[in-house]
Amino acid sequence: MFSDILLVTFANILVGICGLFREVVISGIYGTSITADHFLTSYLLIEEFNSILFVGLIFGVSAYIKKIKNSDDVLKFLMKLLIYILPIAFFIFTLSFFFFEISQFFISEKIYNENFDSIMKYSSFSFSISIINSILATFLVFKSKYFIALFSKFVNYIFLIIFLLLNPNPYDGMYIGLLVSLAYTMQLVFLSFFMLNEKLSLKEVLHFKINIYEILKFSLPWMLQPMLMPFAGNIIGRYLVSGFDLGSISSINYASKILNAMNIFTFSVILIGFMDSLNLSKNIIKIKNTIRISLIRIIFSTIPITIFCCLYSQQIISIIFERGSFDSVSTQLTAGAFYIFALTLFPGVFYGYMSRIIGTIIGNKQLYILILLQFLSYVLFMFIFLNNFQSSVMPIGRLFSVVLSSFVIIFIFARKIIPVSIVLNFIQSIFLGLIFVVFNKILNLFSLNVFVELFISFLILLAIYGVFIFSNKDCKHAFTQ
Repeated sequence: MFSDILLVTFANILVGICGLFREVVISGIYGTSITADHFLTSYLLIEEFNSILFVGLIFGVSAYIKKIKNSDDVLKFLMKLLIYILPIAFFIFTLSFFFFEISQFFISEKIYNENFDSIMKYSSFSFSISIINSILATFLVFKSKYFIALFSKFVNYIFLIIFLLLNPNPYDGMYIGLLVSLAYTMQLVFLSFFMLNEKLSLKEVLHFKINIYEILKFSLPWMLQPMLMPFAGNIIGRYLVSGFDLGSISSINYASKILNAMNIFTFSVILIGFMDSLNLSKNIIKIKNTIRISLIRIIFSTIPITIFCCLYSQQIISIIFERGSFDSVSTQLTAGAFYIFALTLFPGVFYGYMSRIIGTIIGNKQLYILILLQFLSYVLFMFIFLNNFQSSVMPIGRLFSVVLSSFVIIFIFARKIIPVSIVLNFIQSIFLGLIFVVFNKILNLFSLNVFVELFISFLILLAIYGVFIFSNKDCKHAFTQ
């Protein structure tokens, strides 16, 4: 069990790092240009659709698979599911590729052109391939091959990076779209390699009966959240942002990917806390104690990261991205979005953890309400702040939506299970952050190289929080148990 967790964590880190490197390559080639906006609008649409499939099928269908008594029937079930889904997917692909310019609904008229339509058309084949990939990954998870299932995304990213670097015509929409489809195809080849030993006849699959209604019932709770956030919410957000300055979509994407890389580490905090809650009894004291420990971990891991990123947002963006076509103007644009995204880290992780706890302990009805609240508030706040923040409206919308959702959790859904002592821990973490800011101001008086300054500043941050955590009994227990 422990080795599986280590492998899954390692695979997640590989995928996250490779995903960030993919953005570095894209930014180096395209910067924050109109082509970057076109490419990333199309590519992120596919990536977020794939996330719905991956989460929905891996978790939802895996729950349904447990009802299948004969383990030999699992592959028959998944292949029959594929037979039902693929014709629909190919029909939508054919309709959009040959008869209907669906691409015009995903980007504003200001930057819409034929090149964008070509990227959308030639990358749309990936939607069908991603369905196959997710179903094969689900089977590998059933076979306890967790690392292979997750590592397949790494393969996808690596091949996209290679194809982009070798692309003979990087500004041609047809080439760009084909490269995305090829990357998903290589992921399919990788997954298929681990299916070679599985023997199955088409006749057996066709005669196997499945209940689509039951599958949807099991999968919907897992698919609804990624279906609304980020998929539907970000489609609306990117459409709104595309009506303002060129490069806004790409700059927001680059900024959000750094936050996603950080969430690889905060994800383990959520996961451990969530897994602990599954074994909780109905004893309210035990429930509150487990939540208190998890929230201490969240508070003292996310707040220092937030403060560091806000203080050094421009330097971080410059070091990671500023090369090739990514110039100082792109740095300014991306750093502004990154600053706001950094502020979403604590409330976002808090919401991610507590919403799962509420769904587990209180019930799915409350979880559905929170999911809908986050989505609707995200869209609402984007429209409210559209004229004032324009190209930064997506991170602003996310910030206000996760803060609102967090307050609803605290004051309505979970006020009885969140210990009051957590408020003191939050204040302590903020106070430590202020001490760090003072040391940072002193450090700024010296003319240090940017790398040296960042390194020393990060060591100071670790020292301040580390000394406090290991001198405080509750915090030390939360991080060492």
